[in-house]
Amino acid sequence: MLNEILIRFNDRDIRFRYTAMVLAQWTVVASFQIMLGFATRHGAGKMKFDLRLLFTPIYCCFIFLLIMGFNKKYGAYCSPNPYPKIFFVQTVFFFLLYFLFRIMKRYHYFIEWQHTPGHEHTERLKNLVSVALNQEEEEEGWTAKTEEDSSDRQTRHSRNSFNLALQFKQLKAEMVFYAQTKRFECFYDFLIIIYCIMVTVSTSLMVLVPGGVVGCTEDGSHWLFKDCNSLLLMYMVHTITTMQTASMCRNVFIKTINDVKKTDDYIAATEIESKLHSQCNDLITPRTLRDNL
Repeated sequence: MLNEILIRFNDRDIRFRYTAMVLAQWTVVASFQIMLGFATRHGAGKMKFDLRLLFTPIYCCFIFLLIMGFNKKYGAYCSPNPYPKIFFVQTVFFFLLYFLFRIMKRYHYFIEWQHTPGHEHTERLKNLVSVALNQEEEEEGWTAKTEEDSSDRQTRHSRNSFNLALQFKQLKAEMVFYAQTKRFECFYDFLIIIYCIMVTVSTSLMVLVPGGVVGCTEDGSHWLFKDCNSLLLMYMVHTITTMQTASMCRNVFIKTINDVKKTDDYIAATEIESKLHSQCNDLITPRTLRDNL
């Protein structure tokens, strides 16, 4: 929305239209990186290599595209070509990122998973619940003979409760990641389609139509249209494409997480995880427990 306001205040300057599209694409990549980081930070898996080795070159490419957009010869200027070639470059780059995502999905996102995220969440939840119930029954049926036995037993019970709580936390992270990647993949497919439509409409108006209906100002910073219909169509496809691309963050991090948190499995896992944490002895800190894992 802010980008659209900026474009309007600059009288629909092509350079700002191009910049808005590149920044929107950047948010898609950033969303994907945050998704991977969330899964690994919550113990669901471990990356096989440093994420920075993958995403730093991509971000450098985006910075290069942003800088080149204001270059008079190769940037977002409609002279001599009505449709700047750099629009095709950034679209092709966005398509290449799509294929990179597909490759990463095929190799499980280069993550060494504790359990590969998938449809078996309900079955795993049942198994963890059974373990938690068995642990609770054992604790209720045990009687301490000495005070030392009671202290040792309490320490072991706290450690077991904490370890089990970590497994529930990992399961919740896998559930969120699985739902996020499904929506990310579906929405990325949709973005590829509307990008193809945008390029087709733009090139048709400027190249395929005899004489062309889109011209250019002398300084090459703005498009000139022969009629109102071509103006509306041109800006409509670019505005919709940019705004839909930028909405990836909302789809992945707001809508998806809200949907997952409403599922019975996630609610049950959260309740049991909280109960297990409450069973941990105050003397047994998370750091001490992790050191003993």
